[in-house]
Amino acid sequence: MNKKYKFKLESVLKLRRFTEDKVKNQLGDLEKERQKIVTLIRETSEGIDVYYRDQEHLAEHGKMKDLSHYPNIIWANMKKRDKLKATLLELEDKVRKKQVDLAKARGEVKIFEKLREEDLKEFRIKIEKKEDLDREENFQMRSFYNERLKEEES
Repeated sequence: MNKKYKFKLESVLKLRRFTEDKVKNQLGDLEKERQKIVTLIRETSEGIDVYYRDQEHLAEHGKMKDLSHYPNIIWANMKKRDKLKATLLELEDKVRKKQVDLAKARGEVKIFEKLREEDLKEFRIKIEKKEDLDREENFQMRSFYNERLKEEES
């Protein structure tokens, strides 16, 4: 018997897998964005340190007129860093929510995969029973045919 297996909920399973992949991609995008922000925070902090060193160097050499813009630059970079840190916290919150969504989507896919496995197992059992019945029927027909031949020969 060459009956092919077809899972009745295959379209739903494909949809769940698509949803899971979509959430994975969104989580990856959020992680990329998070890494960019972390890099910007690091670069801004390093910039602040550089401006402090430059300010101290100029103060040592007595060039006071060049020092006037440094406090504003440092203050602006500190504000920028604070905003980036706030953005990072919001983004990490989004990442946690997406991780929950991913776990939920993965759970739904697992449920449908388990249903598919059980359905496939039932399908195979039915096919095996049908094949066994067909073999038994063929065997009985052959036995009956062979008995008849023997009766006719005798």
